[in-house]
Amino acid sequence: MTFLADPPTDRLAALELELRRYRELFEASAEGLYRIDYEPPVSVDLPVDEQVARLLASGRAAVANPALARMYGFTSPEELIGLAVADFLDAESPTTRATLEAFVRQGHRIEGFETEGRDRSGRARCFLNAASGIVENGCLVSIWGSQRDLTEEKRTLERLRSSEERFARAFELNPGAISISRLEDGVFVDVNRAFAETIGLPREQLIGRSGHELNLWATPEEREKVVRLVRLKGFARRVPARVRNASGELRRAQISAMPIEIEGRACLLVLAEDVSEIERATEALRRSEALFRAAADGSLDAFFVLEAVRDAGERIVDFSFVDLNCRGERFIGRERSEVIGARLCQLLPVNRQRGYFQRYVQVLETGRVLEEEFLVSSPGQRERWLRHQVVPLEDGVAIWTRDVTERRQAAEERRRLELGVQNAQRLESLGVLAGGVAHDFNNLLTGIQGYADLARRKAGTASPVAPLLEEILLGVRRAADLTQKMLAFAGGGQLDLEWVALNEAVSEMVELVQVGFPERCRLELALARPGPGLEADPTQLRQVALNLIMNATEALGAEGGSVVVTTGETTCDGARLERSVLGRERDEGRYAFLRVADEGCGMSEEVRHRIFDPFFSTKFTGRGLGMAAVLGIVRAHRGAIEIDSAPGQGSVVTVLLPLAMRPARAGA
Repeated sequence: MTFLADPPTDRLAALELELRRYRELFEASAEGLYRIDYEPPVSVDLPVDEQVARLLASGRAAVANPALARMYGFTSPEELIGLAVADFLDAESPTTRATLEAFVRQGHRIEGFETEGRDRSGRARCFLNAASGIVENGCLVSIWGSQRDLTEEKRTLERLRSSEERFARAFELNPGAISISRLEDGVFVDVNRAFAETIGLPREQLIGRSGHELNLWATPEEREKVVRLVRLKGFARRVPARVRNASGELRRAQISAMPIEIEGRACLLVLAEDVSEIERATEALRRSEALFRAAADGSLDAFFVLEAVRDAGERIVDFSFVDLNCRGERFIGRERSEVIGARLCQLLPVNRQRGYFQRYVQVLETGRVLEEEFLVSSPGQRERWLRHQVVPLEDGVAIWTRDVTERRQAAEERRRLELGVQNAQRLESLGVLAGGVAHDFNNLLTGIQGYADLARRKAGTASPVAPLLEEILLGVRRAADLTQKMLAFAGGGQLDLEWVALNEAVSEMVELVQVGFPERCRLELALARPGPGLEADPTQLRQVALNLIMNATEALGAEGGSVVVTTGETTCDGARLERSVLGRERDEGRYAFLRVADEGCGMSEEVRHRIFDPFFSTKFTGRGLGMAAVLGIVRAHRGAIEIDSAPGQGSVVTVLLPLAMRPARAGA
């Protein structure tokens, strides 16, 4: 009998050391290492398709290192143990099946094949693999393999490919003339379509030849200057140069360049901008601006160009000065250097205070030209009338301003003279008319009065007609009195002045008017309490009220409406009197007013200007004396008249008469 001795202790120790080293190498490897066991084993005699199906179905991970666990998103290799092959590989992927078929056909060995799978979170991964099968008794029992994660490398390559593709597309489609040439000799490596079109040669005739050979540079020194700047600064930007095209024409260009490396060779990436047309246009613009400046400075108008200043929400908050002419400098009293770039409303706050700024904004937003005249007054300076025209620009406005004070003053003086002549003619016409009417009317009244007196005497006081005859005589006396008063206001006759309570005079006239007032019309009173008093001729004052009320009633037409009679006191300053009829001749102060408002058809501007003309009437049956009489009476009483009316919006006529204190009673 023979006995085998146990291995020596040192041999076991060496073996354990070797195993530990392999384990450390296995654990520390950057590549994923694994072993897949098959239970039951897969017969190598089965058809290829059947073997592939069993390789995917029955294999499970038996050994894995940390690198493999990290590739699939696990924290430790133990989490992989027991997982099926289908958990690592995409079983439906054609790449996976093709790889496994190659593995079987190559004797259950394969190297350098790529597989596709997903990590623990479902993200797609790509791996480079090597695998070797362990075959025992005609069956595959295990596969040892290694794999490297190619996912980021693939992504980097794809980004690089995409970047190169984008660069090539941008290079070719860029409208600028771009070329790539060798740094040392200027031989073209590539050019884009725009460069070929600019030079006038096909791409094939440019590549492989230098700019010097093609005689593209006006002088060699111009290219050398670009190269020198690139070597010194690392770039060249908009260097002026002259470039010759295929037809021999010299074009002005601006050259920008930077160094790049292609296949280990230093090259220049060059962008050439043809500025010939731009320079010609710039010169034409310079000449045009010089002509414009000469015309602007020679203009009689102050001229300004303003640019809109906007906030973050694109709302216009101010304008800034872009340009102005010499007269503009004098107009605002500042030098051009002080004005350019300044904010309009900061430099001249009056523009915001008086609403000019908002009108400029409206011009820019609507695109409509604004023309207007307005009054400007400053402390210590005389009032000036200005006329300006505001024209919209792309993002601003242009303003022409002219002082029209003298023209307006001349026109106003002419208007006053014409008005004076018209008033004199009107009064003369009224005087002639009133004299004729009064003469004939007095003759008629004399007859009526004589026969009425005779009838009253014959009838006696006991007769039932006596009161009626008395009323006739009373009416005759009033008519005669009215005739005399017509002569007074129209011909400048004497007024019978006395203190009159305006409310009482108006009320008396309203009582008479209401007797024959149309049913379709409403007469409303709004009399101030206590009412104002004035020194006036009561008969003529009632005549004013009558004429205004009758005019207002007739303006209502067939539709009817309201006539409102208002009295009160008011303060009139110079500006208000200036706007009124006869107001220029009156003093500022307190006035009584009689106002008659209607809801009628209103008046056009032309009618308002002629309303006081003698014999002017808009009514077919009118005589045109009612408002002329009102004007004469108001003038005689040192008053004024305000008219506010527009077509379709009714009319408001306000008579202003000087207030007067009631005289103290005798013995009081």
